[in-house]
Amino acid sequence: MNENLKILVQLQKMDDEIMRLSALLEILPSEIEQSSESLKSAKGEHEGFVSEVKDKNKLRLEKEREVEGKIAGMAKAKTKLPEVKTNDEYKAVLAEIENMKNGINQLEEEQINLMEELDESKEQEGRLKGVVGEEEKKFADIKTVKEAEIEKLGKEKEECQKNRNEFAKQVDPQHLAHYTKIFLAREKKAVVELLGEEKEGFCSACRQRVTPQIAVEIRAGAKILTCPHCSRFLYSPDPKKAQNDSMKAGGQAVAGAQSVPEESPDTTEHGTP
Repeated sequence: MNENLKILVQLQKMDDEIMRLSALLEILPSEIEQSSESLKSAKGEHEGFVSEVKDKNKLRLEKEREVEGKIAGMAKAKTKLPEVKTNDEYKAVLAEIENMKNGINQLEEEQINLMEELDESKEQEGRLKGVVGEEEKKFADIKTVKEAEIEKLGKEKEECQKNRNEFAKQVDPQHLAHYTKIFLAREKKAVVELLGEEKEGFCSACRQRVTPQIAVEIRAGAKILTCPHCSRFLYSPDPKKAQNDSMKAGGQAVAGAQSVPEESPDTTEHGTP
């Protein structure tokens, strides 16, 4: 394969690796956030339950005060009995006392039910608190691992970017200019494989077919050629496959191909991408 083309292929691979690392660095923070959702859910359930328990305790105390008020009212009503003068008044006071007694009984029953619920809720609250503890530990572990990965990947990306920038100095300026232009315009893919068999071939990026002559030249690997449809650099990972076809072509001009000029003596065609 043409040495300059090898350099371009390697440059694309380095950029692919940088993009891979960048994608991971974007994903990992969201994974930390996602892992915190379980913790937030557990905390929310626990806090909601604690709030319900507080409301029940508040209601129990209110009923307790109501009972105390009715007991006091009943005692006061009883003091009226010696003072009543008619049978009807006496019956009315007794009815008042009976109503308060019934009210007290009902309130006390409600209190008992609330206390039973509160007793049961202690076990439930303990279980929910335990779940929160487990989720906190799980989140802390995941966060530690993911943050370590982020730090590691960040350093890897920084090193890859440094190596890439240094490596790019080996690329012919005109080739680098074309590479950069296509890289930015074509989904960050400026160098792609030619697919197909023998004299058949198509660009693996835009999926457009190239002529048999172009396929032969690309597989021969002697020149730097671009796709006539999307202008990406095309290469064959195993140029030896097409050596015989290239020899049969007898050095004929490749119709429709775009050739990128370079100073290497093994390049025979010149043009502007």
